Amino acid sequence: MEENETKARFFKHRRNMLLLSGIFVFLTLSGGSLDSINILGTKLTFQNPEAPLNIIVICMIYMLIKYIQFLSEMGGTGIKRSVKSIVELNLRSFLKSRDDNRLGKDSGIPQHNYDIISYINYFTYTVKLNLDEEIVRKVTSGPNKNLIPLERTVGFNDLWTVYLKAYLGVVCKTVWFAEYILPIALAICGFVLYFFPDIVPQFFLSTP
Repeated sequence: MEENETKARFFKHRRNMLLLSGIFVFLTLSGGSLDSINILGTKLTFQNPEAPLNIIVICMIYMLIKYIQFLSEMGGTGIKRSVKSIVELNLRSFLKSRDDNRLGKDSGIPQHNYDIISYINYFTYTVKLNLDEEIVRKVTSGPNKNLIPLERTVGFNDLWTVYLKAYLGVVCKTVWFAEYILPIALAICGFVLYFFPDIVPQFFLSTP
């Protein structure tokens, strides 16, 4: 399937899912029900008032599964890639700052010499110091030789603050979250309200 056609189908599906999710949440919070619907000009009347909402639940499950499949087919939301790029951009600064705090700013290791040689997975990076011969001799033979490994693994425990700032930045400053994640959140909100009605605030259900 062509990429443009896939995106067009995805945006149409997202619009329909948002509309149905909104109706679903409204009906659940208000305690309302549908007595009848028109299908191709034919009026269909429900004798069981719970039937329409149950049908919507089934449709929502289908639409949410298909929505996630669309995201996977298009390569994801982009949030993960955006966060990863921000973390890698800040990784050198993080390592330089940590080494400066631990060793003092006169350690002789310039910030630009931190190189990412590979990432093992989303949360773990292998980094090395790309140093000239004079600095290598200073690091490997001087007082810092046991404190500054030329190659090391940096994990999520070291970078969680960087990840947190990156996620907050992506959520607040880009459209990724609103465009792709909020539709999922709205659908899940409807499911939670439907399957766990006791958590619905009473002022939504109270009558004058």
